[in-house]
Formats: sequence, C-alpha cells, structure tokens
Amino acid sequence: MQPQNSTPQPPLGEPGAQPAPVVPASEVHDYLHPIIDQPKRTYHPKAFRTILIVLVVLSLLGVGLALLAAYLPTVSGRTAKETSNKPTTTLTKALSASEAVARMKEVFPGTLPISHNISTPVKLEGNDFYTVVADVAPVAGLADNIESSKVMPLITKLDTSLTSYGMTANVISDGTGAASYQADYSHPDVLCQITTTRSADSNAPQLLEAKCLDIEAYLEVASTQRPFYNVYSPAQATSSEVAFTGKPEVKASATPGYQLAELPVSSIANGQIVSASVRAMFYQPPSGIWYYFKDRAQKLIECEQYNTDVLKNAYVGQPCRSLSKDIDTTVPAVKKKS
Repeated sequence: MQPQNSTPQPPLGEPGAQPAPVVPASEVHDYLHPIIDQPKRTYHPKAFRTILIVLVVLSLLGVGLALLAAYLPTVSGRTAKETSNKPTTTLTKALSASEAVARMKEVFPGTLPISHNISTPVKLEGNDFYTVVADVAPVAGLADNIESSKVMPLITKLDTSLTSYGMTANVISDGTGAASYQADYSHPDVLCQITTTRSADSNAPQLLEAKCLDIEAYLEVASTQRPFYNVYSPAQATSSEVAFTGKPEVKASATPGYQLAELPVSSIANGQIVSASVRAMFYQPPSGIWYYFKDRAQKLIECEQYNTDVLKNAYVGQPCRSLSKDIDTTVPAVKKKS
C-alpha cells in the first residue's frame, strides 16, 4: 500500500522522470561516527628559529669563503713582494768608517797613526769623473809594523771582519814578490782599504794600514771638483776617464779680478789609476767663468805658452822657463800700447 502523502513518480524512461542520485560506492556515511578532519601541520617557534639561524650561518659561511678566495692571492702576492724586498745581506745596513775600523780593531790593535790617504778613486752617482780624497785627516784607521811572516795571516782576519759586514772585496795587488799588498772594500756608505808598505829588505817588518773613509767625504770633495771637470777639455774631447785628486788649489792672481787654480788629474782604466798625475791649470778672469789652460807634469812650463793678453794677465809674475833665453824667469806683464 502506498503512503498517502507520497508523490507519484513517473516511470523511468518516461518524460519528466528524474535520475536517481549516484552515491560513490566507497563513501559510506556513518552518522554515528562523523569524519574528523586531519590536523594541519604547524611548526614550533623554536624549531623555526633554529632553521633560520642555520640558514644565516650557511649564508655567512659562503660569503666568507668567497671573500677569502678573493683575498688570498692578494696576501700571497704581497707576502712574496715583501719577502723579495728584504735585504739578503748586510750590504744595505748603515755603516760608518769608525764602525768598520772598530770591527778590524778586534783582530788588529794597531797603535800607529795613518800616514797615507786612501788611494782608491770613487765615481759617485751622477758624476762622469772619479774622485780621490787626498787628505789623511778624515781617514779612520789602524797601522803598525808587522813581521813579514805574520802579515798575510793578519790580512786574512781583517778581510773576514770586513766581508762579514757585507763589504765587497777587490784585491788590487796580492803582495807577492816585492810588491806591496792592496785590497779595497766597498759599501754604499764607506770605502775601506788594506795596504802594506814594504822596505828594501824583504825580511824587515812591513807597515800595515787598515783604513776607512765615509762616502760623505767623497761627496764634499767631488762638489769642489765638478766645475773644473766641466771645462776640462781633454776629458771632453776623448772617451778616456779621469780622476781628480783632492780639492782644487785656488789662489788670487797678481792681476786684480783674476784667479788661478790647479788640480791633480790622472787617467783611469778598469776603475784604477793607471798614470802618474799631472796638474791641470785653470784661470778665471773677472767674468767669473773658469777656463782650462793646460796640463803640466814639470814644475815650470815654457814662458812662450802664455801667448795671449788674458793668459799674461792671469799668470803675470808666475814662474816659467824661457826657451829663447834658456833661463828660469816669470810670466811678463802685458805690454802697454803706446
């Protein structure tokens, strides 16, 4: 029997019929036990902070490694450069003549005064000529008469004391036979020299001198020589090198306004003097400019060499040798015009 309140439905397949709702076979509703939604995943604040710290540390570590990779080549290059700039010897160490002599005194307590200057010519930077300091006074050194058999062993000890300080040795004469000994020692600040002076008796004691001179002494002397080298025509005309010894000897002429000067000059080969010195003669008229006259090896030169009024005015009254009269006389004055 049909319920009274039910609404008649058209048979399936007829017009107006509604299809029955499709219920998935797997979906079974148990209204006594409703479906509970799965809980959403959440992160604890402490865990989040830990992860953030790890990420920051990793980022900083990456930046640090990148900077280190970029910085290491610079450090390595600078370290290599600094290492290459370090002095490898004591040659660049500041040194004075008195310090060098003090080192030699440890093995050679020479008690005699130095009697010879240092004969080594020095070519200073910027100069085209060599300089020899003629004075003995600025030389610091030791000297004594040493038995012939003890000379070379003592020289060996002196050599060690100087070369161990970074000085470069140059043996000029080894002292064999009848020759005297000479060795030069160079340093940017100091020049030293060890020499012997032998007597005719080969068995007699030899005068041994170990002496040093500050390069500043050469600078001072060279500054007085330079104006004369600039007008010394023999050096300008050839490729030969010359050495000037000592400061120029300047004196007033007998003619007011004129000056005279002489300077010993020698030829140089391989850094050593190879000729006996001659005296280069210079004169200065009232213009204040120095002029070269000539070299003289002997005490007097011929009076006929003073063949101009300027030369006669400069050298009037100076000794000369008259060839025509074969006598020693003086340079005559300029004849006054009538």
